[in-house]
Amino acid sequence: SLAGDSRYETITLVTHGGPLRVLFRDILRRGELSAVGDCAWAEVEAAHGAYTLTALEGITERIV
Repeated sequence: SLAGDSRYETITLVTHGGPLRVLFRDILRRGELSAVGDCAWAEVEAAHGAYTLTALEGITERIV
């Protein structure tokens, strides 16, 4: 995986809202998103096989 490649310190991934929804639901285990705006972004840190959300803009998480 790109996150496990030690040649890179920072990786930028440009994608549509669908893959962002998968990231939040299946990888970060934060549930479904209620909205992903235009030009929204999320910053995720990878360390020791774990992923942590460190910042986001234009993304609304569903509060359950």
